[in-house]
Amino acid sequence: SMKRIIIAALVCVVLSLIPLQPTEITLNILYGLIGVLFLVAMSLIIAFDGSKIKNSELKKGIRDSIHDTRNNFLIIFAACSIFFVVYSLLPDSMQQVTWMEKDSFKLYSTWSVSVLCFLLYTIIVLIYNYIDLQQLYEDIEDELAKDTNK
Repeated sequence: SMKRIIIAALVCVVLSLIPLQPTEITLNILYGLIGVLFLVAMSLIIAFDGSKIKNSELKKGIRDSIHDTRNNFLIIFAACSIFFVVYSLLPDSMQQVTWMEKDSFKLYSTWSVSVLCFLLYTIIVLIYNYIDLQQLYEDIEDELAKDTNK
């Protein structure tokens, strides 16, 4: 999971070569959306009640899956927050990095595009983890139905 985040961050830095300048409001809105997604996800995870599961082996497997999902949410939100805060603290003179300049050609990257890409990546990962969480809850329902039909 951490390997994917590092790769995504590097891809975001490469994508920052795209000559685009997202506004601060856009980045703030996306980060706010990520905060809401994270809070809802954590409340779903915390609200999980495994007391109806009698099979201890099954209960342990489900808890492990929930812990993995929780950790995924925490890691991606922490990485996103660090990336966003570091960007926010950069002085204006460092917002754009010029890699090469020759005659009328200029190759530069902007941190705002990199942050935009990472925020979008974070939203995709959070949605993917929501789907995993929903599948886990459905699997739990199926297992509980099996146990009650025995």
